[in-house]
Amino acid sequence: MSYCLISPENFTPEHKQVVAKFKEITCSVPHQRKLALAAKDIHSRFLIANDNGAHLVGLKKGEDIIGMFDKDLPCRSVAKFAENFIKTDQQVLHSDDVNTELSILNVYEYGNGVTSVLVNKGIMKHDESQAILGVTICAQAVRLTDFIGFMSNYLTEFGENISISKSNRILKLKEADLTEYEHEVCFLLTLNWDYEQIADFMHKYRPVSGRSAADTIDQCMHKIREKLGIVSCDDTGLREMLIYVGVHRKMPPSFFNRLIGSHVLH
Repeated sequence: MSYCLISPENFTPEHKQVVAKFKEITCSVPHQRKLALAAKDIHSRFLIANDNGAHLVGLKKGEDIIGMFDKDLPCRSVAKFAENFIKTDQQVLHSDDVNTELSILNVYEYGNGVTSVLVNKGIMKHDESQAILGVTICAQAVRLTDFIGFMSNYLTEFGENISISKSNRILKLKEADLTEYEHEVCFLLTLNWDYEQIADFMHKYRPVSGRSAADTIDQCMHKIREKLGIVSCDDTGLREMLIYVGVHRKMPPSFFNRLIGSHVLH
């Protein structure tokens, strides 16, 4: 089934009903649940948000956000890195699956200070007309200390304002598919971990029977280099290549689930 992107000026009465229904849902969520809900059109312009969503980005009421872009928001770090948010919007909008959901861990200086927020983005659609109307957003705070405890040097390596997506499919680099284990090792390498740190962590996290931790990582790194066709590349060059293609922004699902776990704030 092929769906088409529909701009707001071309919304039919049925499309407007979909938006109105989502607005009804956002308004019915109790404020104390601290869920930030919002929706954007296909151009990443806000259609609606609840008050929690408005407060997160420095506004007073949900209605205040209507018609704004991320770059227009009073929350300076969100406005400064607006392209990061647009990029994930477009990733969702152009997914092969209209039921897709993208999970992202954002660590930004929001309206209430530096906060780690779990964001889930999905597609707002009208099935009968096969229309994609925009992106739905559901955000909830997670404990920043849990993020720092799991990846203590991420902020040092990549800065304070970051967005990390949960990888929902096999990671493909240079047309080569990496296994989940290989993806995990590559992700840790981007954090500037050395072989000993990676081997120790992976041995505890995902032990391989009958092999030493060092041998397992050595074999894994050799296979990764073979798949990427960079056997002669040193560790620094490999890490730079992985960062260049954004592996540090694509967290393996096992790591993401472990990091988030039960640490969502209620």
